[in-house]
Amino acid sequence: MSENQNVSTAFPFPPRHYKLFTKENLELLKSDTSSNDEQLRYLLPPKPPISDDFVTFGRTWSLKNKEPPLKESGVEEVFDSKIDPKSELIRIFDLVVDQYLSILDKLADQPGDFGPHVLKLQMFLANMAYIINSYRPNQAMDTLKHILLSKKQESVDARKKLFSTKQEIKENISSSKAHALNLLMRVKHEVSESFITDTSYSLSQPETLKMPGDSRKSLSEEPDKSKSFGASWTTLFNKSKLQ
Repeated sequence: MSENQNVSTAFPFPPRHYKLFTKENLELLKSDTSSNDEQLRYLLPPKPPISDDFVTFGRTWSLKNKEPPLKESGVEEVFDSKIDPKSELIRIFDLVVDQYLSILDKLADQPGDFGPHVLKLQMFLANMAYIINSYRPNQAMDTLKHILLSKKQESVDARKKLFSTKQEIKENISSSKAHALNLLMRVKHEVSESFITDTSYSLSQPETLKMPGDSRKSLSEEPDKSKSFGASWTTLFNKSKLQ
């Protein structure tokens, strides 16, 4: 907000320098934050308040956020701070109800004399509001405690869920390992049986693999030279006997 602007209304018009928030000025501010340009000065975030009080929308606010006493506001205190606030609230509430009935009686009998009773009713309500507001820090602490407990419970539930998921993954991995081992043993057994069967068959009936275009005879197809050589000697020996 401009320093020379005088705030006289609760909801004033926006400051004139809002038109300075353009893309060009923002890019220039990013490139040079130490610029002394008068226009770029309005683009920088405001400095924190130096004093405890500051003015916003025509109203003075305090950084301490402390409830002023009722006497400073011109309201009479009708409660005792040394007594339990709960009992004081109940007592003041009874006074409010009694005062409200008195106002109804005055409106029925003497309509022009209900003004003082309304002021007393406002005083009682202001005292009740002051007692309730004095317990706002306790309410904030209880709310924060409830939020922290809820977050803690959420963390505990998430940890339990993570642990159960971990156990489930371990069980799935163990079952997968066992299934894979059984499958491997079964495949190994089938391969060994098929190998034994093929070996016994090849020993009983040997076969010779032929390459494509190979015109050579296999060992089974070639004549046994030792047998033909023995047969020729046998024939010659029989011929010699006949002679």
